[in-house]
Amino acid sequence: MALFRITLLILLLAGSTASAQDMHRCQRADGSVVYTDRLCEPEQTEKPAPSPAAPAIPKTSRSGRTGLPPPPACSKSPDDLLYSVRSAIDMKDVNQLGKNYHWVGVSQEQSEGLLARLDAMVERPLLDVQLLYPEMVTDTVSELAPESMTDESENVYWEPLQKPPYGLKVMQYRSNTATETVSTVFRLQRHYQCWWIRF
Repeated sequence: MALFRITLLILLLAGSTASAQDMHRCQRADGSVVYTDRLCEPEQTEKPAPSPAAPAIPKTSRSGRTGLPPPPACSKSPDDLLYSVRSAIDMKDVNQLGKNYHWVGVSQEQSEGLLARLDAMVERPLLDVQLLYPEMVTDTVSELAPESMTDESENVYWEPLQKPPYGLKVMQYRSNTATETVSTVFRLQRHYQCWWIRF
């Protein structure tokens, strides 16, 4: 059985198409889990995940939110990325969450650890997902040409300039029974005109 190769991850995720293969999560007899691009071996069991090609039956999470169907392709904007990440966690779909990750430059050994980390995330109840923005910059009229300045314009301000988001914050309960919360912050990466998450 071939472990899920990093080359496949690059083609799958950086290629930004919905037709690429899904990863399979196979559990061995000793309880360990491996990720592969092929079907699980006969002595292994696969934990089923909803197919991103068709909307799954909505499930209600502990937060009361109903699972959202995933978007058809890569995220063309930060808002699309937020929706896709929220959808993947709501549906407990590690395949969909993995498709939002920027795998370029990640080794096979690193990818296995990252997949396990993403898998643990989708098992936790979701509270909220937010985009993180840098502080807004207020542009003053001092930027105007000197000839356009008047005594009355000295205290006039332009609208604040909104910079693009730099991160995505996922807030969850630590477990299905815990009241303690845990937050995960992803960096945002723009690549091939799409937006991706990265630790």
